[in-house]
Amino acid sequence: MFKVKSLKKIISIFFAFGLILNASISSATEKEAIDFVNDLAARAIEITKSSTLSDHAKEEKLTNIFLKAVDTRFIAKFALAKYWRTITPVQQDTYANLYSQYLVGMYVPNFRKYTGNVVTVTNAKEVRENDYIVQTVLGSGTNEQNIQISYMMKKAPNGIEKFKIYDIIAEGVSLITTQRDEIGSIMTDNNGNFDNLLELLKQKTAQK
Repeated sequence: MFKVKSLKKIISIFFAFGLILNASISSATEKEAIDFVNDLAARAIEITKSSTLSDHAKEEKLTNIFLKAVDTRFIAKFALAKYWRTITPVQQDTYANLYSQYLVGMYVPNFRKYTGNVVTVTNAKEVRENDYIVQTVLGSGTNEQNIQISYMMKKAPNGIEKFKIYDIIAEGVSLITTQRDEIGSIMTDNNGNFDNLLELLKQKTAQK
């Protein structure tokens, strides 16, 4: 987590929220997953291309989209792994909130900087009940620069968003697995001291 270089490729993949996606999916439920991603793209494009919004206003609006679309609590829990069960519910909430701020600070400021390639949806399927994968290719017109990206998402039980994204896999590299490895290393280096992790998260979010 804090090995930013190891996440650069994954971070760049989230810029796909600012792209137009093309898809031809027959299944109604799978098409809903595609529509969800397309809707995110349309909203992000409208914000990033606005000539009337300040950079701060753009980040606020993009943050709102991010928090509604991404299951930051699930990612936080997955990343903390076995240590999640060793802390109190209050500590879990504190950590999950700080971690959410960390993800926002890591991703959202970069959305408006994206100059734009084209994303094409190549496949979408339900891998488990209410659990979907949407596979895409991010490209700039040359095969050499194409990147394969998969969005993992669950159908949301309620709320404005129909789905919640819980992982992004870029060229075989999983966001949540990478985060689990890095937080695990931090906890090991600190002999499982949870307070040290919270302090580090506070420092990282304060720097954004």
